This record gives sequence, C-alpha cells and structure tokens, in this order.
Amino acid sequence: MKKPKKKGRGKLYNSYKCAKCGNDYEKGWSDAECAKECEENFSKYPDSMEWDMAVVCDNCYKLLMLEINELSQEDIKKLADDYKRMVGG
Repeated sequence: MKKPKKKGRGKLYNSYKCAKCGNDYEKGWSDAECAKECEENFSKYPDSMEWDMAVVCDNCYKLLMLEINELSQEDIKKLADDYKRMVGG
C-alpha cells in the first residue's frame, strides 16, 4: 500500500500559478532568490514594499516591469495610498 503524499511535498511544491495569466509553471528559483530579487528591484519604491506580493511568470513580469517603469514616484505613492485604503491600512 502506497503512503499518501504529504502536503507541500513533491511536484506541486515546485510549481506555481502565475497571478497575472493564470498558467501553471515549474519554479526556476528558490523562495529566497525571489525575495532577494524583489528587494533589489522594488526597494526603490518604498511604498510598494508594504503591498501584498504575487508570483508571476517571466513573460508577465517583463510586461509588468515595463508598466511600472513608466510610473512616476507620485503615481506609485497614489497606488500605495489607494491600496492601503482598500485593505483598511
């Protein structure tokens, strides 16, 4: 008799669903590497570091970064303020 798989183990643990396009992907980076990249790329937008984070695929990430890089600091602050109001912060 086979043992049931434990939650958080096996193939499912190494995959993710892109929060933008909804497709499933295999992880290419560790969680620590992702956190480090997030800090490196988004610490220049301090208001955004308070937002909830989502995992996106490489293609969606590239598209989002194009959009983000077009925003002014004022636009980012407005988005942060809107987000805080939305979540009750």
